[in-house]
Amino acid sequence: MTLAAAEISLAESLEFSPQVCVLLQEVSQRPLERLVITESIDDEWVQRHGDGISVMLKREGAERFVHDQQHQLLKQGYLVFASSRLDLRGCGAGDELILLKTSDLYEMIRVRNTYAYELTNDEIINQLKSWDELCGIRLLGAGPDWISMEFLSLPENLLPFALSVYRFCSEGIGEFEEVDEEGEPLWFDKVDAQFPERIEEAFHGPRAEEGLEYATYDEKCAKLVAGGLAANQSIFFWWD
Repeated sequence: MTLAAAEISLAESLEFSPQVCVLLQEVSQRPLERLVITESIDDEWVQRHGDGISVMLKREGAERFVHDQQHQLLKQGYLVFASSRLDLRGCGAGDELILLKTSDLYEMIRVRNTYAYELTNDEIINQLKSWDELCGIRLLGAGPDWISMEFLSLPENLLPFALSVYRFCSEGIGEFEEVDEEGEPLWFDKVDAQFPERIEEAFHGPRAEEGLEYATYDEKCAKLVAGGLAANQSIFFWWD
């Protein structure tokens, strides 16, 4: 597969390797586009071009490509990751695969300005770096309010670690939930049997000061995360 004249011009303007760009075109079968960054400034949504290339691709396909190609592309000085677009209303406008000319894994968090109401972009990056030092991580994708990632290993003392993961993004437990035939949650019925020990860290700090019921709930949620990570070291963080 070869690049169209407009795609060659785009690659040249960004000083991107045409061979690397062809990889994105082959996996997506869609035309390559200049990365568009949508952000809110003074309560108004605006768009500007970023120094990257984007191609429309469903997140599942984008993450498969990232799994297969990210490590090799990083060696060549390129970062590829799954992401999602926003329109000028700040609403989702489709999934995409993004290519940047950098070997800094955290640049995807900066470019997509990932944040939560209680966490800044820098705080999110600092937490990810801390986990990377502890057990290694692979970032698969990032959007304005989500991160898809894998832990390369898990610490031996899993429960306090799982508590920190849960407190980083409580919505992350959603993918570990199970329900019965009536749709009622089953997950709390299992976690205490799987992890009978207490998580002392859950009973200290601001949450514990709100009341014992909050600390107990955090402990159960942390055990749910621990069980999910033990079975599958990938996780999808999403901040509502």
